[in-house]
Amino acid sequence: MSSFDALSERSDGKEKTLLKPAKDLTCQYCLKQMPKKEDLFRCKDCKLVAYCGQFPPPSAATSSRTEPAKGRACQKADWGHHKDNCWRARSKRVEYKADHKLLKSHLSQSGSSSKEVRMKEYERFNEWVSVNLVTIYWASICAARVQHGSASLRSMPLNRFMFILAARPRITGTDDPSTTFVVSNAMLRPLDVQREPVLCDVTGTTQKLEDMSVMWYTYVGEQWRALDRFLGIMPVLCSYAEAAIYNGTPMLEPLPQVARVRPLPETHVGMSLWERWLPIMQAMVQRGHVLGPMEAMEDIDMKARVGTMQKVGENWEWVQMSDEDARRFNYPEFASDAFASGT
Repeated sequence: MSSFDALSERSDGKEKTLLKPAKDLTCQYCLKQMPKKEDLFRCKDCKLVAYCGQFPPPSAATSSRTEPAKGRACQKADWGHHKDNCWRARSKRVEYKADHKLLKSHLSQSGSSSKEVRMKEYERFNEWVSVNLVTIYWASICAARVQHGSASLRSMPLNRFMFILAARPRITGTDDPSTTFVVSNAMLRPLDVQREPVLCDVTGTTQKLEDMSVMWYTYVGEQWRALDRFLGIMPVLCSYAEAAIYNGTPMLEPLPQVARVRPLPETHVGMSLWERWLPIMQAMVQRGHVLGPMEAMEDIDMKARVGTMQKVGENWEWVQMSDEDARRFNYPEFASDAFASGT
């Protein structure tokens, strides 16, 4: 899966984040960077992973891997690991192509070139991720709490997990950025501690996450005055077709229980809301509902509210929905009086 570099450019006096394709010329097995794509052999079945034809360096091989035969050595050596995922990747590839064709057809109506259409496609996905940042954060922290079995994540090794979200495009009659994609699946996945940190180094993801960790550390300290609760960041991957946005969400300890009317559960007992995070998020996104405001990330349990994106002048802004509407759409946990009423 290709990675994309975030670029900042000025447009109408405002800073705008765009996605620029970055060619991934890395061997899936030995992680060697190749000078050109012709030096890589792509899996003929799924066509989603590629390998070089050389022997992997000794440092890349683990004790469980034997020396590969000559020829497409890395591809043969990785087959034991790749074969279980290949058939899933094949079906995903068919899905990816259909999604890309659908969205490309929709965006091509303006008569833009293929390159311009591709850029619009990436911008559209990037904007959707940005709009749903608080929703994604809420889902990632719920998934982490269920995995860890506690509201507190202080003893959880955050860098050993990655929250992965897969999106699919949706064509609507509006340009509302919250309605352009839906969540097909999401999960908290343990990382392969032997291989994936090396892959992150090769693709530059490690440096991005380190920079983001420093950024959030500064922000949490200066804006929220909450460094005593800052635990680090959870790596997040949002993907659509061959586009991937690597991000990181800040993880904070909940505020002291004595500050709450309704205490958070300490064990799996009472975690029904957190265990239902995926269908709740999918329903929200399907309806064009968005968690906010951004400041809610300081205390997601107490401050998160449901809203919609509404156009104010030339810009789209998050607007909180009423408590009555929140309950009508079955979001009682996000009503402003949820904790006070004990709902």
